[in-house]
Amino acid sequence: MLASLVSAFDVTERKHAEEKVQLLAVTDPLTGLGNYRRLVEALDAEVKRTGRTGRPFAVCCSTWID
Repeated sequence: MLASLVSAFDVTERKHAEEKVQLLAVTDPLTGLGNYRRLVEALDAEVKRTGRTGRPFAVCCSTWID
Protein backbone atom coordinates (compact mmCIF):
# COMPACT_ATOMS: atom_id res chain seq x y z
CA MET A 1 0.00 0.00 0.00
CA LEU A 2 1.40 3.37 -1.03
CA ALA A 3 0.22 6.39 0.88
CA SER A 4 1.38 9.95 1.03
CA LEU A 5 0.53 12.78 3.33
CA VAL A 6 0.56 16.27 1.95
CA SER A 7 0.35 19.25 4.17
CA ALA A 8 0.26 22.87 3.06
CA PHE A 9 0.36 25.98 5.19
CA ASP A 10 0.31 29.63 4.24
CA VAL A 11 3.29 31.13 6.03
CA THR A 12 2.87 34.64 4.66
CA GLU A 13 1.69 36.15 7.95
CA ARG A 14 4.47 34.42 9.86
CA LYS A 15 7.11 35.72 7.43
CA HIS A 16 5.76 39.28 7.74
CA ALA A 17 5.79 39.00 11.53
CA GLU A 18 9.40 37.73 11.51
CA GLU A 19 10.47 40.60 9.24
CA LYS A 20 8.78 43.11 11.55
CA VAL A 21 10.51 41.65 14.61
CA GLN A 22 13.88 41.81 12.84
CA LEU A 23 13.26 45.44 11.87
CA LEU A 24 12.20 46.37 15.41
CA ALA A 25 15.38 44.76 16.75
CA VAL A 26 17.56 47.31 14.93
CA THR A 27 15.35 50.43 14.74
CA ASP A 28 13.50 52.78 17.06
CA PRO A 29 9.77 52.11 16.65
CA LEU A 30 8.87 55.79 17.01
CA THR A 31 11.38 57.35 14.61
CA GLY A 32 12.42 54.39 12.46
CA LEU A 33 16.07 55.37 12.96
CA GLY A 34 18.71 52.77 13.59
CA ASN A 35 19.43 51.97 17.24
CA TYR A 36 22.64 51.01 19.04
CA ARG A 37 22.49 47.44 17.71
CA ARG A 38 22.27 48.75 14.14
CA LEU A 39 25.22 51.08 14.79
CA VAL A 40 27.35 48.19 16.09
CA GLU A 41 26.42 46.04 13.07
CA ALA A 42 27.30 48.84 10.63
CA LEU A 43 30.62 49.58 12.36
CA ASP A 44 31.51 45.89 12.40
CA ALA A 45 30.79 45.61 8.68
CA GLU A 46 32.96 48.67 7.94
CA VAL A 47 35.85 47.40 10.06
CA LYS A 48 35.72 44.08 8.19
CA ARG A 49 35.56 45.88 4.84
CA THR A 50 38.58 47.98 5.81
CA GLY A 51 40.44 44.78 6.68
CA ARG A 52 39.65 43.32 3.24
CA THR A 53 40.24 46.41 1.11
CA GLY A 54 42.77 48.37 3.15
CA ARG A 55 40.74 51.54 2.55
CA PRO A 56 40.14 53.78 5.57
CA PHE A 57 36.75 54.91 6.81
CA ALA A 58 35.56 57.65 9.14
CA VAL A 59 32.88 57.80 11.81
CA CYS A 60 30.96 60.96 12.55
CA CYS A 61 28.59 60.87 15.53
CA SER A 62 26.34 63.55 16.86
CA THR A 63 23.85 63.63 19.69
CA TRP A 64 20.61 65.57 19.59
CA ILE A 65 19.15 66.64 22.90
CA ASP A 66 15.73 68.22 23.00
